[in-house]
Amino acid sequence: MVYAVIVVLLLCILIGLLIWGKIERHWVSVAIALILIASGAVTPSDVIAFVDWDVLGLILGMSILTVYLELSGFAALAARYIARSARSSPWLLLFTISLVAGLISIFVENVSVVLIMFPVVLTLCRSLGVDPVVPTIMLTLSANI
Repeated sequence: MVYAVIVVLLLCILIGLLIWGKIERHWVSVAIALILIASGAVTPSDVIAFVDWDVLGLILGMSILTVYLELSGFAALAARYIARSARSSPWLLLFTISLVAGLISIFVENVSVVLIMFPVVLTLCRSLGVDPVVPTIMLTLSANI
């Protein structure tokens, strides 16, 4: 019963600190996890068992792939191709980004699609002088199809 009170109290503190936003969320999470381990509410082996290592490996691998795709010039090449096919029409540009993201998400997991396509969208928006917020939202929505 004592552990349940500690966990609920720490959850309320976690939510409050995340809403406050002054401390970065990963530091808040690490501090809460350490407090839970120190209080005995969870054991270190439980914490390790709760981590989904497959998902972390996927995100790490896709992040590394994204960096190398951008360094290789793929983002600039794809951005030029999309800009040429969109013919400087903002609506056609949004449609093309959505279509490409949707087609890639058929074969690849949605987080991976966003990680792969975001450098392309950012490069495209910078080259056309467009605010990247709306194309990024379209990218994330299309990747979840």
